[in-house]
Amino acid sequence: FFGNIYFFHFLKTLLGNIRNISTLPNYYVKKETSNKKNFYNLIISNASEKDFLRDGSYFDNYFQTNSRSLPNTLWFLNCVDSFIPKKIDQNVVLFTTKKSIIKYNLFYLIISFIVTLFKVKFSPKKMIHEFSFGTKFSNIISRNLLFEVSNYNLKRVLISYEAQPFQNNIFNKIKEINNKIKTIGFYHTSLTPLPVSMIKRSGSPDELMISGKFQKTILKKYLKWPSSSIKIVPSFRYIKKNLINMSGFIFLPYDFTSSKKIVVEFENFLKKSSKKSIGKLFKIKNHPHAIQSKKHNILIKELSNLIRKYKNRFSKNNKNNSIFIGSTTSVIIALEKGTKVTHICENPVFECYNDRMWKTLKVEQIGDNTFSYKLKKKKNLIQFSQRKNLLKKYCLLN
Repeated sequence: FFGNIYFFHFLKTLLGNIRNISTLPNYYVKKETSNKKNFYNLIISNASEKDFLRDGSYFDNYFQTNSRSLPNTLWFLNCVDSFIPKKIDQNVVLFTTKKSIIKYNLFYLIISFIVTLFKVKFSPKKMIHEFSFGTKFSNIISRNLLFEVSNYNLKRVLISYEAQPFQNNIFNKIKEINNKIKTIGFYHTSLTPLPVSMIKRSGSPDELMISGKFQKTILKKYLKWPSSSIKIVPSFRYIKKNLINMSGFIFLPYDFTSSKKIVVEFENFLKKSSKKSIGKLFKIKNHPHAIQSKKHNILIKELSNLIRKYKNRFSKNNKNNSIFIGSTTSVIIALEKGTKVTHICENPVFECYNDRMWKTLKVEQIGDNTFSYKLKKKKNLIQFSQRKNLLKKYCLLN
């Protein structure tokens, strides 16, 4: 899509991916020994330090549920920040990394390369797929998880589903063990503008739970999901009374490529805006996983300078608007909350919601890579819930 200019970025990504394979020996399972044999459900989710409570329980932000409220459910948690709590309940299993003097194990990387090379019979195309961190991580987490699955008479397995390779691999392997186990995926937010990763394929769950009627239309029309496999539920993650204020901010993405393109688009937006037309001065909200990112902090400074330069575009009135940058589904959450949304994209083909596919939106292009959105009908893209802990009701967990 980007042509030869993308080659060096691709090469950098590929080499970084290969380097990260050498960290895999540090992964292991941490759990308390348990004689309990009546776990009927398995929930697989991501966790970080803030999710663990002092009493040994775990609160899942995606499902808005405490692990102790489901005593017959086993929680298998991928610890994204490698945090290990001092105390964990017996229905909580952690997949994490140990602290090691050798972070990158070169010997493991070389052996893994040789084994994979023979496995794919020296095929360059297969090698790029198989000798990657995503594939290797998928195999390791699946192997450790399946050991837990084999110990219990499970009825259903639920994943906070994003169609990641390891998630589809897990569902495939579970079906090989026991085809009667029901696999369920909960998509915790709105679909991305171009949601190609969500195509129905091998390893997709038996049932996909989503929180918007029009999302079901997208899944059926473009991504090959049968209607019988889709279940519309109120969002487990977004509780109406707990939603944060999304007005008056510039929201930065998890990652971006060109800060220059973003800065130019933002300045053009300010230039075209008339005096006192925007509302209160924007506050810049960095992505929570990019707080230490140098390029994010540089971008924050550049955007802040432009806000000061064009401060006469702002007023003391609250115009209930925000700017979102890059690839994000937060624009849908903001629209459903009634916030006026401006979206600055690096690559609109991949990042912009277009009204040819998203017919429930009104889209206006107001710059080369800048767009404004309006909802034609509320509660059509995502439906906020009224209370926490809806898993028992909608997943029949006991």
